[in-house]
Amino acid sequence: MSKTIGVIHPGEMGAGVAGALVSSGNTVMWAGEGRSEDTKRRAKEVGLVDVSNLATLLERCEIILSICPPHAALDVAREVSGFKGVYVDANAISPTHASEVASIVEGGGASYVDGGIIGAPHQLSRRGLSSLEPARPTSRRCGAVRGSRLRCSKRRALSPPRPRRCVMRAGTRARSR
Repeated sequence: MSKTIGVIHPGEMGAGVAGALVSSGNTVMWAGEGRSEDTKRRAKEVGLVDVSNLATLLERCEIILSICPPHAALDVAREVSGFKGVYVDANAISPTHASEVASIVEGGGASYVDGGIIGAPHQLSRRGLSSLEPARPTSRRCGAVRGSRLRCSKRRALSPPRPRRCVMRAGTRARSR
């Protein structure tokens, strides 16, 4: 089933992930206003739809992927406050910062997924995005990307509460379940 997915920063890795999602039939959007020519070129090359500004992106997408430099993760979370869909923070940030990001986006009404990406952008362009796996074998299943399809279930209250944690693997074969 096709999803409407927004990518906050289609840099080298963001464009690789977005391109894999586009190639599997999803509509992937981004906000090009104020972005560099290099970013605009990457977004166009992988088939992203430019909706111009962040407000329109948040309004039109059911899933938002935050793929940005770690130092920007909290600022990006603040910018999307009020988004009501699924927010996937795929940034390399500490558990403390992940909890802060979760508080910000959940406080604004979004469901939060703490994600990470294993692999390099060139692996995505050659082999695609194949899975979204629980980060630890003991984690509850929180979602899946199989053949670049993204599914997420609601966050479940754990004791103590903690966000869902998932890992996207670039260029690997999806395992059957």
